[in-house]
Amino acid sequence: METQYLALEHGNDFYKDHFVVNWTFFNICNFSCSYCSPRLYDGSLKGIELEVVKKFIDKLFESKKDKKIFFEFTGGEITFYTHFKELFTYIKDRGGKTGIISNGSRSLEWWKEHSHLIDHACLSFHSEKGKAEHFYNVVAYLAGQSTVHVNIMMLPEKFAELNELARKLAAEVTSISIAMQPLFDNFSGPMFTYSSKELEILQNPELPWGTNIIHHGVETKVVFRGEMKKIRRDGTTELADPTLLISRGENFWFGWKCFIGIENLVVTPDGFIFRGICGVGGLVGNIQDPNVVLPTVPVMCLRKKCHCAFDIMCTKTSL
Repeated sequence: METQYLALEHGNDFYKDHFVVNWTFFNICNFSCSYCSPRLYDGSLKGIELEVVKKFIDKLFESKKDKKIFFEFTGGEITFYTHFKELFTYIKDRGGKTGIISNGSRSLEWWKEHSHLIDHACLSFHSEKGKAEHFYNVVAYLAGQSTVHVNIMMLPEKFAELNELARKLAAEVTSISIAMQPLFDNFSGPMFTYSSKELEILQNPELPWGTNIIHHGVETKVVFRGEMKKIRRDGTTELADPTLLISRGENFWFGWKCFIGIENLVVTPDGFIFRGICGVGGLVGNIQDPNVVLPTVPVMCLRKKCHCAFDIMCTKTSL
């Protein structure tokens, strides 16, 4: 299928000023979902020593002086990191922004104690382990403290109740964005089987997203990645939601020049650095190497499909 546009750029100029680090800090998690790989929750990777982490953070601030740096921490479940408060305070004191990808399962008291350290929360509801009422309460609280995006992981056998939860959150909690996420085996394998009606809902959601969202009505509280923009051959443009690009099978840029590593970076629990979650471009190095050299030029995409919204949310061009 031929791509009918020449480039994919950020839908909001605000995003162009940011460098985003996706950091899978360890694989300790209190959930073990059936569609998740054990390497993301079995506790075998404890993370890098905090002082080494701090030195790499310093290196990023030195090398990206022209950018605002946003650290997006995940796991496992990052909220179970013993030194959570010290790490996030260190980044905030250097002028960085912080975000987490979390299952939202920690107590409401924990969120109240730590919310001042979190600029953006991406909260994912996993129906096999999570409790809908608690998740709702956490989302409702954080929506008044940080910017919040909600992913509802659409398990086929619970599709109806998950669709209802998504609509309830959209209707009752202001200033959040929501995406109903189709599931893939181990997150990157074949898509789970959905009915034609369910696929229609996933591909044509009526829920708020991206530039349609006004977080708290305050300019300074904005998300650090969002909708992309297709640049067509005739010069016209069209906003593109990363999740919908995946659901609609429009997530292919093989042979294109991709700016992973230039606009974002990925760090694994054992400290290895990659341009993107896809691994295209190979290993950059390890944060434990003080002489590691970060990428300065884009890389050609070698993947038939791009399964991760994080990798989709960076500039790509066929020129």
